[in-house]
Amino acid sequence: MKKYSADTQSNLMNDRELIKANVKTLIANGTLESEDDLVKLICEEIRENNRLRKARKLEIEQLRLTRERLINKRKYYEEQRVFYERYIADCLAKQSIDDKQAKAKPTKGASFRLKSRKEKKVVKYSADQLIKKGILLSLDGDEVKNTKHLKFVIKPLLVNGQWSIEAFYLGVSVFTTKLILQELLQKQYENVSVIKLDDKAKVNVNLLIHLLNKKFHTAL
Repeated sequence: MKKYSADTQSNLMNDRELIKANVKTLIANGTLESEDDLVKLICEEIRENNRLRKARKLEIEQLRLTRERLINKRKYYEEQRVFYERYIADCLAKQSIDDKQAKAKPTKGASFRLKSRKEKKVVKYSADQLIKKGILLSLDGDEVKNTKHLKFVIKPLLVNGQWSIEAFYLGVSVFTTKLILQELLQKQYENVSVIKLDDKAKVNVNLLIHLLNKKFHTAL
């Protein structure tokens, strides 16, 4: 047990007597009913401090998580800004090329180049290739269960940011659906990672957007 000096013991005794006197004063004026009330008040104060400490700790953790979410959202919007800037620049570049070709006098060579350019817009993949890329996740329906002879053809529509995607099994069309970039980006924003094409093919939204961006929206 720790030993105190005579002066310290004297001070402790004085403090004790002072506390007793103050407690008697509080009891006399009706603030306290008994000495036990003071102990109860001290216990309540300790519990309240513990509660406030836990509440502050929880609030700090919530603020930290909010900060992380805001940082991630800022990163997402920055990526979307870059994507849209590149998309708009690419559309303008393609429009400029189309305008120049429309104004130019048609020649045999120019006609061939224009035809070749349009043909390059069509993208073809086998189901196995899309599965390997992580884009195609699963298939429903008896006509599309066997991926060996299943092919997908993606081609842009007249409206920028829209494509048709058609699936062929042994050369026979089994389904056709339309892809709209704005809708895909909205799904991505809503954290929807998987969608179904024509209720048959489950695809990864992020990787599908990446493929469309890479094949159709990069600079020529």
